Amino acid sequence: KVINLGRKLFLLIVLAKYTNPETVASFGLYWSTLVLSSGMMGLEVYSHTARSIIQDTTHRNIQLRKHLGFLLIISCIVTPIISAIFGKLTTVTSLIILLFPLHLLFEFFSQEITRLLVPLKMPLASITLAFIRSSLWIFPVMLAIFLGKNTDVLEFTIVLWLLGSFVALVVGGG
Repeated sequence: KVINLGRKLFLLIVLAKYTNPETVASFGLYWSTLVLSSGMMGLEVYSHTARSIIQDTTHRNIQLRKHLGFLLIISCIVTPIISAIFGKLTTVTSLIILLFPLHLLFEFFSQEITRLLVPLKMPLASITLAFIRSSLWIFPVMLAIFLGKNTDVLEFTIVLWLLGSFVALVVGGG
């Protein structure tokens, strides 16, 4: 977890050095909104589910289905609200505003899968998914910044982060 956060902090520092203050501020707002929102959406229900799985392994499929049902309901309620607030209060491009709800869902569900893999006795898979979701996408972003590619750094960064969340979701859900 520390390494993943450290990489994002390093990315923020690199963005500050090689881009303009507006890009840094927009990324910081996007990052904090996405991470805090996805963290709050689950309401720590995973800890109850994890305890239930550890205590009673015979009914873990039922517990996981209940957990997934709760996640689907809460995400259908919260995602449009958070996305509307984000869209109204930011000055980012339309593409980023359109990608935000999808990214929030990918990040939220991949995070929940990562959390539940530990009580399912798959900690290595959990760590791997956390790395894919949180850090793997940073390497191509850094490379593009250091090579001076003429892309919209903010959009490129967010699209790669979204892809990282999506890959973690697909790998974890499969």
